[in-house]
Parts: sequence; structure tokens; C-alpha cells
Amino acid sequence: MASDKMEGYVLPSFLLGVVNAIGIFALLTMSYGTLLRRVPTPLVRSFAIGAVFGAGASLSIANAVELAPGLRVDPRAVMLVLAAPFGGTMAAIVSSVMTSIVRAIAGGAGMWPGIANIWATALVGVLFAWLVFRNGRAYSMRRLALLGLASNVPLLFILTVPNPDAVAVFMRTIGPMAAIDTLGVVIFGTFLAKEHYRVARASHLERQASTDPLTGLVNRRKMRSTITEMIATARVARTPVSVLLLDIDHFKVVNDRHGHSAGDAVLQGVADIVARSVRSVDLVARFGGEEILVALPETDAPEAVAAAERIRRTIGQTSFDIGGKACQVTVSIGVATAAGSSVSFDALFASADEAVYLAKENGRDRTEITGSSAIALAA
Repeated sequence: MASDKMEGYVLPSFLLGVVNAIGIFALLTMSYGTLLRRVPTPLVRSFAIGAVFGAGASLSIANAVELAPGLRVDPRAVMLVLAAPFGGTMAAIVSSVMTSIVRAIAGGAGMWPGIANIWATALVGVLFAWLVFRNGRAYSMRRLALLGLASNVPLLFILTVPNPDAVAVFMRTIGPMAAIDTLGVVIFGTFLAKEHYRVARASHLERQASTDPLTGLVNRRKMRSTITEMIATARVARTPVSVLLLDIDHFKVVNDRHGHSAGDAVLQGVADIVARSVRSVDLVARFGGEEILVALPETDAPEAVAAAERIRRTIGQTSFDIGGKACQVTVSIGVATAAGSSVSFDALFASADEAVYLAKENGRDRTEITGSSAIALAA
């Protein structure tokens, strides 16, 4: 009789816990989208997603239903099993550590089986992330349902709780618990997938709007706004900013002799060399035609000239394959450096353009920096 009373109390209480978890799921979905947009570093983003999912699973434990002494159930599995597919292995580890700590604090005879359940559930998510959702495979409802069903396997740890009623309670509640956890994974996973696709599409459109389609470099519009921000930062920090303007020598001859497709291949090759020759903090952009601009923050004139010479020599020593034929080109590079409190993009670019013109006049395949290129403005 007491067992029947407990069963009649447990399922409504567990369902109430699931309803409360829906609010947690909504908060996690919003937080997940924010992290995808605001945290660019993959490892840091994975850690943060794990912390958010761990917080959600911990809140679920706080609202757990006790089936019997040492036997506690809650929807934590939903958050734990989805951590790896949507945040990576680091997210699974972080969420498991956080949830395990909270479960240890809750204590009880089922503490160790509960902690084992946490790590087993996270491991199921990691395996699915590696085997089912790898290489950008879609978060389809069928795959999420399969993940939800698999997330119920660690429920078997309930049987290891040192309680004589463990088996009986497990047999009475496994059906509803499995159904609710599976449904939770499908619903919550679908929300997360939609947020993931929404952020990914917005990011893709933003990249398209700011990227030159031929070279993959930053386009002219994005370049100007980025360098303007770079200059503003340099004004405050009182550090120099340098610009390299590269122009491919006799590029028209390449187009006329080998065709525009060959010219495109050469331009792509030059752009790739330049992009691989600079630091991650530097900006490489296609300025227009056969011109490529490089912005170097915290770089003075001698350092900028050294960088330009390194790039120029590498390009001159490279043979580009154009339709099975080898083609070599050279570049003329103009260098401009600015420091001070009132430098502008227009002044910096005009100085670099003047230096390129001088390099062309002096025989091409060279780097020049004019007297007005090193703009030293009063503080």
C-alpha cells in the first residue's frame, strides 16, 4: 500500500519537475545562442557552453524527486547528453564536473551511483558527437530521438543503489522516465539545433558581405571600417599602425597573355601567400583589381618594411600553376606608418599609394616608403 502511495506521488511530482525544467531549457537555449555569437574562441566557447549546461543539470538535481531513500530522479540527463553534440567534449566534461559536485553535495545512499550515471550519460553524448553528428551532420529529429533513447541506458545505475526497493521502483518508473527523457532530448535538441543553424546562417551571411569572393580576403568595405577601428585603438594606446599596399607588376600582361582565368589564379595565389605571411592580428584585404592591402597594428616603419620585403621575396620565388604552365610574378609594395593622436585612414592610404607609385617608377619588384609615409603627428 505504501509503495502504491509513493508511486502515485512520484509521477506527478516528476512531471512537475519536467515542467520546471522547460523554463531551464528555454534559458539554456537563449544562453547557447548568445555564446555562439559572442565567444569566437572554440575552446573557451565549449567551456562556457559546458558551464551553462552544467548549471541547468544542477538546477534539475535541486528539484529532483526522491523515489525512495537514495533514489532521486530528475531531467538532468537531457542537458548532460546534449552537452557534447552542441558544445564539444570540453562542454561534456565541464557540465559533468559541475553536476557531479552538486550531486555529491546532495549526498544520500545513491550518491555514487548518481555520479556514475552523470558521467555515463555525458559519455553517451560524446560518442554520439563523434559517431553520429560528426562532419556537420544534421541534428535531425531521428538522430535526436536515437540519442534520447540512448540517454536512458545509464538509468540502470539505479539498480546499484543500496536499497531493497531499488529494483521494484526502477521497474515501475523506467517507462515514464525513459519516455520523458527521450522527449526532452528531442524537444530541447530541436530548439538548440534551430538556434545553431540560425547563428551559423547569420555568420555565413556576414562573412559573405565582408569577404571578397575571388580571394577570400576581407573586402574593401569591411577593410575600411576595421582599419578605422584599428587606428582609433592605436590613438588611445599611442602605438603605431602600418599599412602595406601591394600591386602585382604587369598584371595586365598576365591577363592578356594567359587569359583572365589565369590572372584570377595568380591573384588567388598571391593573396594566399600574403595571408600566410602575416600575424593573426593583422588584416589582409583585397583593395581592388590586383591590389592587396595589409594593416599591421603596433608595427613601426622598420618592422613594416621587413614584413613587406619578406612577402615580396616569397612571391617572387613562387611559381604559380596556370593551366599546367608555370607563371612567376613580382609585386611592388608601398609602406606607410602612422602614429599620433589624429591620423586618419585616408592619410595613411594616400601615403602608401604614393610609395607604391614610387616603387613602380624605380623599376618594380621593390618596397618603398616615402618621406611622408612615416607620419609622426604631435600628441
